[in-house]
Amino acid sequence: MTLPTALAQKKQWTYSQLLEVLDEDISCELIDSQIYPMPSPSAEHQEISGIMEFLMRLALMQNKTNGKIFDAPFDVVLSESKVVQPDIFYITAEKTSQIEKKCFRGAPDLVVEVVSDTSLQRDYFTKRELYERFGVTEYWIVDPAHKSVTLLGLKEGKYELKAALSAQDPEAKAYSEVLKGFALSWKELFQTSS
Repeated sequence: MTLPTALAQKKQWTYSQLLEVLDEDISCELIDSQIYPMPSPSAEHQEISGIMEFLMRLALMQNKTNGKIFDAPFDVVLSESKVVQPDIFYITAEKTSQIEKKCFRGAPDLVVEVVSDTSLQRDYFTKRELYERFGVTEYWIVDPAHKSVTLLGLKEGKYELKAALSAQDPEAKAYSEVLKGFALSWKELFQTSS
């Protein structure tokens, strides 16, 4: 996906500036003032994301909490120069006042990114560092190419590995400490989406 020339030519952006000129049909992220276009996801990506979101919403309903779940494209404004569109994110009831018409301002409590060919570097490195720095409590990385799930949790401001799901142990589960009742096994995710 390429950006319109006017957007591509300017090198440094803020979120406010981007909102003034961005066509609503264009989905992009803003990392360190640079624009990164977001291409349409693949069918596999959509299927996996849908399963994850379904299980998260099920946990939310069973807990009868007032937290919220959003999916892409919906902006998460970490700062004026750092705006991401996680595939799925969850916020607790305490943060619902930070929801605006077109964005959420602040750090979500839980973020899920489904890795694609174009997002590999950003999801595993750039966004991991951003989410850690801004205090996203849980970061789930789902990698369809490697059929794996990595769950990272914040401890004293740094991410540590909480769970790693793979085909080697299809029954093993990863449990969220943030969204109570949300648990996921490799088998539930990858055998359902196959």
